[in-house]
Amino acid sequence: MPNDTVLTAPQVASLYAKPEGTIELDSNALALIAEWEAIKEALKEYDAREKQIKDTIANIMREHEFATVGGQRVLSYKAQSTRRLDTKAFALAHPELASAYTTDSTFRVLRITK
Repeated sequence: MPNDTVLTAPQVASLYAKPEGTIELDSNALALIAEWEAIKEALKEYDAREKQIKDTIANIMREHEFATVGGQRVLSYKAQSTRRLDTKAFALAHPELASAYTTDSTFRVLRITK
């Protein structure tokens, strides 16, 4: 595959699953890292603000399932149920079965190091 082919990060991770060595980055790549860090920080701030807003709205709604404005339904705050397998308890109770159905996987993670 030519080096100028643009791939997604998952494609790179799949094609080059066993990386080795080091590459020296230029100033353009360094600028991308700085932009990525700024975006990650902005996303943290947005996530924190979203949580605050949801907490405030949940407190307004409390025991109510729906919220309306001018008679028009704008929010729902319904109870949901789910059923999940407790894999830790299963592994303790049936270690042989758990081992037979457990798989290992290796993947690449792109992280900014300081």
